[in-house]
Amino acid sequence: MKELVGAFVIRTIDKYGVKFSFFNPSIEDFIFDFFKNTPEEYITILESSVFFEQFKYRISTKSIDGEKRVKFYSDKDRKKIYDIFNRKKIDLKGYSHGDSYLSTLTIIIRLFTHEETEERIVEKINNIEASYLSWDDRENLIEILKFVATKDLSSQVINTPHLIKILSKDIPSHYQIRTFVNLISEHPIYYDSISNAKKSNDEYYYDIQQNVNKSWEKFSDEFINDAYGIDRAINNEELENIINERKEEAININAAIGLESPDSIIEYEFDFSSQIEFNNKKNDERDIQIQGYREELSNQTVDINRLFNSDSSEGYPKPPF
Repeated sequence: MKELVGAFVIRTIDKYGVKFSFFNPSIEDFIFDFFKNTPEEYITILESSVFFEQFKYRISTKSIDGEKRVKFYSDKDRKKIYDIFNRKKIDLKGYSHGDSYLSTLTIIIRLFTHEETEERIVEKINNIEASYLSWDDRENLIEILKFVATKDLSSQVINTPHLIKILSKDIPSHYQIRTFVNLISEHPIYYDSISNAKKSNDEYYYDIQQNVNKSWEKFSDEFINDAYGIDRAINNEELENIINERKEEAININAAIGLESPDSIIEYEFDFSSQIEFNNKKNDERDIQIQGYREELSNQTVDINRLFNSDSSEGYPKPPF
């Protein structure tokens, strides 16, 4: 560790704990090139793997453009990695706390669809038991549901409505609300199930509507204040346009999957006067900083000119050569 920190990696300590990153991006490039050219060496690394992510993000058994992954395309290599994963999976953990079952299933879908039959994968999906989803769990479940939709397995996966409902519950950010909506809107099998439930006044629709709108209630303030240009507006009319467009954006997110507009967004009361006051104060401070920089730069330019162009044979400063 002492040899690595400071030379190859940087250690950062914050309130969340200790984090490590490469000292220089070229180090990561070097390591990747090494394993790319000698993939058998990475198999040795996998034999001692500790994290799901070492399989999920570092290797590929199919062609993926634009990603740094060690490739194992041959049946022999893929089978070797599959056997390693099956031996190690019970002891693997994620970088963050999450459901190991979902992580395992996601890796099988990503890497080992040749080694596991579709029937076995469907059985594993039907055995998913989840009541609460961490951020990583949500990403894993979304990937699983995309697999179900693209492989047209919805008629075999009996717990799809339950998984969709769980995914709609306790969404941890407004970005994830959009991610959830994108999943539903991009796959007709999920969109139609919600749409049909709405037409028939089914409880399934109202549960999803309630879940999503509860998340909007938690993140409406963050969503509105994250609007582009909100910190640059200098008059009420400009700021009102930004806020109204942002509200319309949230309404359209819900509408994309047939949900009613969130009341927390429609009824949101923005403090226009405080924001304008803050923006104007910040602009004044920026002008002072720019003016100060210009004066300092001007003084430095004069000093440099004196250094190189002084005609004094005795006084300071003397020519540098």
